[in-house]
Amino acid sequence: MRNRIDELDRLLTNNEGVVTTKGIITSMMKSNLFLASATEVQGDRTGLNPMVFYTPNGDMLAVFSNMDLISEFSEDFRYAVSMSGKEILSRLPSSVGIVVNPGSENGFEIKPDHIKKILSEYAM
Repeated sequence: MRNRIDELDRLLTNNEGVVTTKGIITSMMKSNLFLASATEVQGDRTGLNPMVFYTPNGDMLAVFSNMDLISEFSEDFRYAVSMSGKEILSRLPSSVGIVVNPGSENGFEIKPDHIKKILSEYAM
């Protein structure tokens, strides 16, 4: 799986200029993101056993903008699959949110109640 720096990574690490929430969300929806998996994932995505954080505020699926960021968790999650941010959000159960780049200074969370709103506002 190719690791590449895309627009989302550039926005998240931008130290110059203004970055808007709308710009980050729009970029995330278009970007190829990575899901870490504890088990090998087949071409049809069967076998996906993703990293999920179980929190008092709801379950949060871990999503990564860059394969390098998964390495911190590679002991338990040795596999990964790539899909667009839009596809990830559209597949989520309504009770699950996402945490983008967990453990990274450039990470952020989207709570479950915001996912539906994002999907309707950023339909592409």
